[in-house]
Amino acid sequence: KPLQIILTLLCHIFHNFPSNMLRKLKSISFLACLSCVLSHPLCLDDTYPDQQKEESNTFCTKLQGDLPNDKGSCCTADQEMVVKENLYDPFNLSAECAPLHMEVVCGECNPYAVHLFSTGEDVMILSTEFCLAYVAACAADLNLEANFCEKYASDDFYSYPVDDVLKPNEDLKPYFPKLEGQLTLLPTSMQIKPGTDVWWYVDQYGFISEIANTMEAEEIRTVFDISDRVLFNGEMGLLGLAFSPDFEETQMFFVYYIDKGMNSVIARFKYSEDLNACKNSEVKLLEFYQPFTNHNSGTLIFEPVDIFDPFNKDGYNLYITSGDGGGADNPSNSAQDLDQPYGKILRIKVFSDENKNYYEIPDGNIQGTVWAYGLRNPWKCSFDRDSAMDPKMWCADVGQDFIEEINIMQSGNFGWREFEGTRINMEANYNDDIKPVFEYCHNE
Repeated sequence: KPLQIILTLLCHIFHNFPSNMLRKLKSISFLACLSCVLSHPLCLDDTYPDQQKEESNTFCTKLQGDLPNDKGSCCTADQEMVVKENLYDPFNLSAECAPLHMEVVCGECNPYAVHLFSTGEDVMILSTEFCLAYVAACAADLNLEANFCEKYASDDFYSYPVDDVLKPNEDLKPYFPKLEGQLTLLPTSMQIKPGTDVWWYVDQYGFISEIANTMEAEEIRTVFDISDRVLFNGEMGLLGLAFSPDFEETQMFFVYYIDKGMNSVIARFKYSEDLNACKNSEVKLLEFYQPFTNHNSGTLIFEPVDIFDPFNKDGYNLYITSGDGGGADNPSNSAQDLDQPYGKILRIKVFSDENKNYYEIPDGNIQGTVWAYGLRNPWKCSFDRDSAMDPKMWCADVGQDFIEEINIMQSGNFGWREFEGTRINMEANYNDDIKPVFEYCHNE
């Protein structure tokens, strides 16, 4: 277990560490360390730090270096006393070394403990500055190895002392102050209408409003309304919008909605000032039933290369995010089933030509419409458009009990339901899934 591994390494580093103390510390019960890289406060036993625990601590009180700690502690008073008696008291420490060593041995009590030990090393990740100061003060007292900082120092976001820079901005102001009370509270998307300076504001109830892109905007105009065919219930409704790359020429756009029969519908429409004409222009391209009311996902996006250069092309690849169908732990394991559309990124080739009311399967899909799988509810995705020829698709995938994740997408398996981020959620018979590039925990 992590604590035992930590102690084993400390025995190796601190040559005068009494071996009988290791046996005493094995009585402390810690679970296997969750590899929750780049997350927020979480303890080694997969629980959240506790403010009452911190208030009971008398030794591990400097848990975040010189920064105030408002996250709580991962150790009870009894646990921190075991740490002190076995990892701190046995050494004759100089006045310079003592406070720094206290911080190091208290690593497992740190509210970010699971992340500080996330690399698989047995000493928490120390910042380069702190590590150099620690070695300078403690090398003689603790017989530290000459290459100690080469092994255990890093300047990643989660290195000790943690500077939690992710703080709320209390200075944010409403962008449409004159529309207060007019905007609905259920937007699922906002996009600039191509060739204009107005927003299309997508409402879950089933309509889209147009708003001038200025803080002085005073009017909202309905430009699309299919609320009579949309099922609004929980996470169901009008969920996604994508303008055809050649919208300025064809006026075609695509939406994702849940209909009255609980079917996900991906449809093409042609914009018209006449709301009825617009609504009646619908061409349904893809439909599949939703077994639960949640995890419907619903993002639609086109590739940047087509958005930047939409002309003289026979169709465009449309990416469709699909949730796992709902229910705890994906009861049918549909996210891993390539024959089902759930828990996937689907990719189809669509057309703005009114005579092509169908879709095709583009080259490179894994199977049929499936481009990527093993996702829980990839709620929002977008392309990094720095390079039109080599764009990266970023997706935020909704977690279940512990972890939220962000992925850079590629065609492959992202691990759900066996993995929730990098955390093992259920027993897996594989370990070659694509890991997230960022994840954080539910208590933040």
